[in-house]
Amino acid sequence: MSILVAGLAIMLVGFVASLDMLADQDRLKQLLSAHAENQLGRQLQIDGDVSLHFFPRLRIQAGDVRLSGSRALDGLDLLSSDRISAEIRLLPLIVGRVETGEVALQGASLNLLFDDNGEHNFSGLLRRRERQGARGLLVNGPLRLEDLSLQIGTVGTESVQRLSVERMELDGLAFDRALRLVFEGDIGIPAMVEDVTVNGVLFFPAATGKFRLADMVLVGRAAGAEQPFRLSGALDFSAHPPLQMQLVDGQLEIVDQRLQIEGSYEARERPYFSLDLRAQALDAARLAQGVAGSGGEDWLAALAGWTAAHDYDLDVQLDRLDLGSWPLADALIRVSAADDLASIEQAGASLPGGTIEVLGDLAVDRQTSLLSARVRIEIDQLESMLVAIGLPLRAEGVGQLLIEPSGDAQSGALARGSLRFFDGRIEELAGLRAALGSVAEAGFEVLEGRFVVYPGRVEFAEFRILEGAEEMEFDRFSLDASGGLSGSAWLSRTGNVEEAVALGGTLARPRYTSADGLLPNR
Repeated sequence: MSILVAGLAIMLVGFVASLDMLADQDRLKQLLSAHAENQLGRQLQIDGDVSLHFFPRLRIQAGDVRLSGSRALDGLDLLSSDRISAEIRLLPLIVGRVETGEVALQGASLNLLFDDNGEHNFSGLLRRRERQGARGLLVNGPLRLEDLSLQIGTVGTESVQRLSVERMELDGLAFDRALRLVFEGDIGIPAMVEDVTVNGVLFFPAATGKFRLADMVLVGRAAGAEQPFRLSGALDFSAHPPLQMQLVDGQLEIVDQRLQIEGSYEARERPYFSLDLRAQALDAARLAQGVAGSGGEDWLAALAGWTAAHDYDLDVQLDRLDLGSWPLADALIRVSAADDLASIEQAGASLPGGTIEVLGDLAVDRQTSLLSARVRIEIDQLESMLVAIGLPLRAEGVGQLLIEPSGDAQSGALARGSLRFFDGRIEELAGLRAALGSVAEAGFEVLEGRFVVYPGRVEFAEFRILEGAEEMEFDRFSLDASGGLSGSAWLSRTGNVEEAVALGGTLARPRYTSADGLLPNR
């Protein structure tokens, strides 16, 4: 009994002593700083007031708190917070130890940065725990962060990425233990992805510093878009320089489109990422709906600017790609970019009536957010290709289309190109030739022209059809999205212009009006 009484007396003395200590703000700040030094090997500075709350549990609140970073980063803090609230367990406190329960931070800033020599803000922390063999919990209860600003990358370079986090929650903070993670916020400042929620199991291995977020489910929206997307998989993260992240076994769902995705990111001086995308079928129009909305164009501009600031490797393989009215098969795109120059290593697909191939380099226009390159389409079944793009003409022939950027964005032109076909026939030519007084029918030896593509219409700067001694030339010839015709055509034999007509109506129901006044002066 005497031993029990003595024990209770000792605990009572410790309790009274702890209350005296808690009433002394300077002593309490020293205790908290010593706890941080013991756990993390970093200096904890509390410049604001410290307050105590005893009910329902003992809780300490502190304002204007900073946790030091690596000395190599010139005093850049690892963590700062406007306010920290921590539940303190009383019995360990009686004997001079600090053990935390629930911890909450508001208005926090976390800098996961490294310098040009590869020294990371986490480096010393991880190495210290590895040397000491320290394992187990740093925070014993839930860890909640609200209004968090997160920076990742190399100090003083374009590789620094900024995230805005409304809420992040862990069921503790520990090395060598799996922890449940909840994240709510935006990705990117300004945000490229909004209304993000992430759930997963986060694992901190003390020895390697390579974290893993397993069973990850990320739901969000492209900035300004109306439709959400869902990304699942596992995310590996290395705290050792250079900072690296890798997405494993990713599945991306947006609208009703599904892609398999693998990717990695490395925060070099000029950051690098790689993406590997696979899908059995993809509808480009439906996918575009996933990023469309009131701010969709802003998101595309942000994406173009972000991409132009990175080196990358992109590999896309699609069994089927519906690109507008063109159903493409076996689509393959491989692009590599370094130092502001993106090279198309391979890009092509099969399409009805031929094949399509993208040539040259890939230019990224930050102002118009257009990805542009030269396109070559080889056609061996003209009618199949025309039907596929919504021009149901009865046709035969082989040839080639070349399309490239217009180089004149101010005029509204999207692209320019040329076409040339040989030894074919277009049945609908017979009516035009009859209107011009030609004895030829629907065949042609050469059909060629140059054109400019505008939103909703195609204008031909040159267009002519050769058959034997006859030549048909077109002036101010244009074709709109509904198949409407405008312009004029004239017929010449052995260089002599004989007849001209004005074009009207549509491809399905053309209208030809005699117009001698349209005959060119030769």
